[in-house]
Amino acid sequence: MISHRATSLLCLAAALVSTGCVRTNATAPKTYAVKGKVVYNDGTPMTSGFIEFQSVKHPGLRINAEIKKDGTFTLETLVDGQRLRGAPEGEHKVTITPMLTGDQTSQPDLKPLVLPKTYAIQADDGNELTITVEKPKR
Repeated sequence: MISHRATSLLCLAAALVSTGCVRTNATAPKTYAVKGKVVYNDGTPMTSGFIEFQSVKHPGLRINAEIKKDGTFTLETLVDGQRLRGAPEGEHKVTITPMLTGDQTSQPDLKPLVLPKTYAIQADDGNELTITVEKPKR
């Protein structure tokens, strides 16, 4: 049988969690939904690879996503083994790593692309980015 004190503590813990008074990760900055598309300068989508954002304000965070076949991505931030939706607000440096597909002997040397400009994430969940990169020469 559970004592009255134990029942009270369980109720208090449940109330704190349901009202948001307990944070599961005190070191994580607030993140905001970010989705986008990577396209080449001719308008065609990049069909595979990875995109990584590096926050200027929080440079130690891992913020990345896989680029899907239609060029789209949805960012996640990795903090203490947890994946959080989106990215923190502020300016971010961007690196794109293309992935080899199909016949790898016919593909150009695919090196990570460090983009020269930064991209801003706003403090809302409506962040939608189109990132344009130069198409590799074949």
